[in-house]
Amino acid sequence: QTASEGTLTISWETAPPPTATLSLNKASIINNGETAQLSWSVSGLVTSITLTGVSNPASSGTVNVSPPNSKTYTLTATGPGGTTTKQVTLTVYQPVQTTISASPNPIVRGNNTTLSWSVTGDASSASINQGIGSVLFVSSTNVSPTSTKTYTLSASGNGGSDSDSVTVRVYQPVELSVVFPGTYDYGINQQMSVTTRYASSQVKVDLTYLYFGGTTDTETINLTPNASSESGAATTQTFTPTINWNNFGPESIDILVTATGLGGTATRLQTETVNIDRLPDNINIPDRLDLDPSTDPVTSPDDDTVLSDPIFIEDIDIP
Repeated sequence: QTASEGTLTISWETAPPPTATLSLNKASIINNGETAQLSWSVSGLVTSITLTGVSNPASSGTVNVSPPNSKTYTLTATGPGGTTTKQVTLTVYQPVQTTISASPNPIVRGNNTTLSWSVTGDASSASINQGIGSVLFVSSTNVSPTSTKTYTLSASGNGGSDSDSVTVRVYQPVELSVVFPGTYDYGINQQMSVTTRYASSQVKVDLTYLYFGGTTDTETINLTPNASSESGAATTQTFTPTINWNNFGPESIDILVTATGLGGTATRLQTETVNIDRLPDNINIPDRLDLDPSTDPVTSPDDDTVLSDPIFIEDIDIP
């Protein structure tokens, strides 16, 4: 106890709020399995810590995150001195995806097909090759390629890049030319040739023989088709049809050439005439017997007399 009264002052200093840090190792990812690393730390007097997406977070740590869409992460640290909050946002871009198709496909040269396409995700540009160039993300256009072509749709942006392709098959119209035998001389077979291109299915020659008296006969000769209906050089095949010559002709020959491919069918038809010699080079008429009929009835000559001087008709083709 002192001789005089005095004043005792007691003061309390308030504790500061916790210190906290929150960060991402990248600001954005693509939603295709890519991850970002979320790191945090808290120091000071702390009574509770919460962190978006993390259960019972420790005072510091690291976790890989891969949300399907953009997301903001919030770290909250609470202590006697107050609360500290930190936030970071992870931007999630949707992956770029492309699709392209053609209908109809295949086509025959000269016809159109419709290209249809779509681009999804976070893309900023899209284009198609083969001279088409920049395109909208969802659209279509008609094309008429003269040969088989592959169309590629390419797109890119924050969501990455992607491409898709479609091959439009173009079948060429069948090309056919024929060198026909021309007029036949009876009994003599003649050569002909067939030139084809793009006839990948069948090449054949149908012959119809018209004989004296109206009878007919037919024959089919199968040739080798071309390798492709889309490309390749022309093929020439030379051959000699074997005609069934007999005493009745034929007097004319119909020749039908058919070439078939995936691009259509081409035909050539021609009727060839046959030169048939019906005039003999020589007829040997024996001298007459200087005998007048003297009997009634007339008596025929002896067989020996007839056979000794036969009549010869020489060098005609058919009776």
